[in-house]
Amino acid sequence: MAAGVTVLVLLAARTMLRNPDWSDERSLYQTGLHVLPNNAKLHHNLARVLDDPKDAEHHFRMAIRYYKYYGSAYINLGVVLANDNRLEAAVRIWKDGLAAWSARPILGQDPVILNLNIGTGLKNLGQLKASLPYIKRCLELSPGKPNCQNALNEVQARIANGES
Repeated sequence: MAAGVTVLVLLAARTMLRNPDWSDERSLYQTGLHVLPNNAKLHHNLARVLDDPKDAEHHFRMAIRYYKYYGSAYINLGVVLANDNRLEAAVRIWKDGLAAWSARPILGQDPVILNLNIGTGLKNLGQLKASLPYIKRCLELSPGKPNCQNALNEVQARIANGES
């Protein structure tokens, strides 16, 4: 009986010591990375809650390094790059993500988002004709998706008006 009470007291003390680790998401993921530094999910989740884009970029890249098929990490890394006016680099990352997904497809929205992001990125770079296959693929994967349909309508109208 005394041994059971001792174990309970020790476990309660351990829980109290760990409570600060659970104070917010950032603390939780940082603490997790101290225990599991090669965990792609922890790097990805930490990157999502960081305020500094450079730090977020680093952790998204680490997530990809530890799990090269991590579609969401490619998507989010590309967004960080695009928001930092590095749209060409973002498009390359999204293409890498699409290639990784194609090598190991899983259920989910990653290929839809990757195709839309690549198509939108190419459109914003003025590469309208190059954007079309990606935007069309987005619609094939998710028929009627408004973002894909709107992007397609815009690109087709711009091409019809003589832009290329």
